[in-house]
Amino acid sequence: MNAPSRRVELKLIRDRDHYDVLVQRVMAKARVSLWIATANVKELRIEAPVGSRARARGRYVSLLDLFADLSARGVELRLLHAGVPSRAFRAELERHDKLAAGALEMRCCPRVHLKMIAVDGSSLYLGSANLTGAGL
Repeated sequence: MNAPSRRVELKLIRDRDHYDVLVQRVMAKARVSLWIATANVKELRIEAPVGSRARARGRYVSLLDLFADLSARGVELRLLHAGVPSRAFRAELERHDKLAAGALEMRCCPRVHLKMIAVDGSSLYLGSANLTGAGL
């Protein structure tokens, strides 16, 4: 018996598109779930949301601010990582009480090397970019 075929849209993500497409478009528009797997987790600063005073001033905010906004909208957040997150990431996480209390479900597995971002069960990134400024 043949499995039913399914059409998928594929797009090569490279260079600046890691940030523009993955962070600004796909992750920011999550409605149901955002699952991330990465070897390294570091504090990542992103452009403030469009329409905000911070954006008008050219400021950057933590990626955890985006996660907090998503969590407030009911988006399920999961992060699978290999090592201890950076000190700056941990300090920023402490500022976000709800994320630190479990709204961001984090699990450490030292053998993880996979880099994956799954959004709403409909968008999937598989590649080599860690959840770091250099990666994204």
